[in-house]
Amino acid sequence: MVLPPEQAGVGSAVNDTVQELGGALGVAVIGSIVSASFRHGLDHSGLPKGLIEVARPSIANADAIAAHAGPTGHRLVEVAHHSFINAMTSGFAVGAMVAVLGAVVAAVALPNKSATASSSVTEIVGTDDATALPVLV
Repeated sequence: MVLPPEQAGVGSAVNDTVQELGGALGVAVIGSIVSASFRHGLDHSGLPKGLIEVARPSIANADAIAAHAGPTGHRLVEVAHHSFINAMTSGFAVGAMVAVLGAVVAAVALPNKSATASSSVTEIVGTDDATALPVLV
């Protein structure tokens, strides 16, 4: 749908708002998926509970704790990095699926511009061939 020129500012504002909201929701949802997946990987690693609890908030925590964890530190780094890679893969997969779904919805729901434009030219305005202009109705 095309807005009249006097409503272009409103249309631009709505477009900007939708982009900002979509970006914020995307970061929140994908971030939650990555965080949950990372924590799940640590929780099911078989490492001591106390060590996992300190490492759960982030990969940086896991790396910092591993330096002081003694013999289990190397295993913590392996598990944390593996969990982080799996978590990021899950987040990117969800983002890709949403992008593909959006493209499919857009392809199906939006009108075909070339078909719409060619079928809506209904009359020619002008007095001679040099000034004749098609009018879209």
